[in-house]
Amino acid sequence: MTVADACELWIARTESQFGSDCGSLPQYKSLMKKLEDWAAGTDIEYVQDITPLQLQMWYSSRDWLRYAVPTRSQRWGILRSMFTFLRECGVIENSPIAAIKPIRLSGEHVQGPYTDEQVTRIFAHIKNTLPPKSDLKEQAVYVERLNTFLLLLLHTGCDVVDAVLFDQNQIEPLSVDGRVISVFRYHRRKTRNKESKVLAVIPMSEPVAGALRAVPSLTENPKDMPFRSSASDIRSDVHLWSRRISRVLKAAGIQYVELPDKDLHGRKRQKKANAKQFRHTFAVRQLRTGQRPEEVARMLGHVDTTMVRKHYAPWVAELDEAHIRTVIRKWDEDAKPRNRRRKNRRTSK
Repeated sequence: MTVADACELWIARTESQFGSDCGSLPQYKSLMKKLEDWAAGTDIEYVQDITPLQLQMWYSSRDWLRYAVPTRSQRWGILRSMFTFLRECGVIENSPIAAIKPIRLSGEHVQGPYTDEQVTRIFAHIKNTLPPKSDLKEQAVYVERLNTFLLLLLHTGCDVVDAVLFDQNQIEPLSVDGRVISVFRYHRRKTRNKESKVLAVIPMSEPVAGALRAVPSLTENPKDMPFRSSASDIRSDVHLWSRRISRVLKAAGIQYVELPDKDLHGRKRQKKANAKQFRHTFAVRQLRTGQRPEEVARMLGHVDTTMVRKHYAPWVAELDEAHIRTVIRKWDEDAKPRNRRRKNRRTSK
């Protein structure tokens, strides 16, 4: 089997297992193209001819060393899965990648949260990314739409693709203890094929819910979907909004976020600033205010707390303090009725 056919078989397997709209599919396709280009440059036509030595030399080349260690490890893991799949299908007798030991990371964190100061700068610089040759009315609409899109990311923790697919009908009023709360519910696009029964459920403050209900729509926006364009596919819309966010980050002078652990050389790790980190910012903020990992997992659309504890909790050095603060707050709330009864007794006397 040619390398190109093997890559096509792996992509077809991924589509059949997770669906053609799987969020990871574009990365898989890009990686398969990278493998095909490497094989062509090494004069390898058939996948059965790939040797462990050739793969080790490629893995040690500049093609891979330019990636951060976590990215390199994650993408090499995808190739490892592909070769395992080909062996299980009988295409190859042994996996040539099996002999290459995976990198042991000092930490598994590949994203990080923005600081409060960075968030302030981001929103302050939206107006500095206006499209050229637009009039004042168009500029005002652009600023409001981008501001609201960032509010959606920051206050719900959804990915860019889920923000693009945001439907205003996903925000519904819910009566809780005599109060009406706006609640945002959605299925994560990235995992909906595996966890289709898991809803992300996020209570929203009224200012944020009001901004999302009132965001200006354009003529190309479908009804109640202010960030989606009916004139393009979802992938194009995701790229459009991601580019806008990148321009804001550049205007604000924000290049990196800090990661909680160190690299293999003992140096502080950083990650290039991107739209994904708004999700991490949301999760870390929730933990810092004393929300339990179970509650944060529900808001993020996870089936359990594993991802929360693994990827978000390391940023919250004061997690125990936040937990204690929540317990004390509950004590104070429980004590209020007793104090009120004592006061009433003293007044009656």
